[in-house]
Amino acid sequence: MPRNLTLVLSFLAILSGTLIFSGSSGGVALVQKLDRTGSPLSNNFYCSACHLAGQFNPQVHLEVLSGGVPVTTYVPGQTYTVRVVVDASPNASVFGFQTVALSGPDHVQAGNFQNPPTGVAIRTVNNRSYAEHQFPSLKDTFQLSWVAPPANTGQVRLYAAGIAANGNGSDSGDGASRDSLFLQEDDASDVLVPSAASMSVMFDGSNLLVQLPVPQGALELWTLGGQPVQHRPVPASGFVQLTAPNPGLYLLSWLTEKGRTNQKIFLPGH
Repeated sequence: MPRNLTLVLSFLAILSGTLIFSGSSGGVALVQKLDRTGSPLSNNFYCSACHLAGQFNPQVHLEVLSGGVPVTTYVPGQTYTVRVVVDASPNASVFGFQTVALSGPDHVQAGNFQNPPTGVAIRTVNNRSYAEHQFPSLKDTFQLSWVAPPANTGQVRLYAAGIAANGNGSDSGDGASRDSLFLQEDDASDVLVPSAASMSVMFDGSNLLVQLPVPQGALELWTLGGQPVQHRPVPASGFVQLTAPNPGLYLLSWLTEKGRTNQKIFLPGH
């Protein structure tokens, strides 16, 4: 074989391998059109099918949040935050993930992913939406919005797999793990629609004391410029104590699965 042709073929082989590795790092739904979340659609395969398990000891944590508070039920049509954390040893340099929400015996898509941040994409495989990384991420946490499915959908099953990698451009020396979360449908009959009038707010000079009629959701304090100051889950007592910040006008926000209510408050000097 002529030397020049040999060099060309060698270059093409190297280029092909590079494209395979770089393409796979853009997400398995994009490149392979596969479910690798560990769901029944993946035949229980997940990212470890390619990325060797055991490296970096990764642990994947999948949560659905409402107002920053993890939930185990969903209200049909409500918007939640899906968060996937790939917790790994400090030596991992890049991370990736894939997640899906399914329902019913045929494992159909449940709800819709929305508002993916930079580095996260929503892709379709076999009429189901998957959220996954667009490129290797330097951060180990991924999140985006999820709109719950309509009423009478029943149980929703979420699956997620994650990768902790060394960033060498291949699948060697990486680690993978997975997690799942099942949400039961809630008819919202026992979930309070938040109301500013139902919040009892007091100030003792050092602390902001808020009594809520039911122990639901979370309480947040914001500046009028939209900067978060404090976030507290509502405890079983329904009584929330916030450390008073600098004097001035603030926005007190109560969140439940039915929505949010805001109340402007003035904190005097203390």
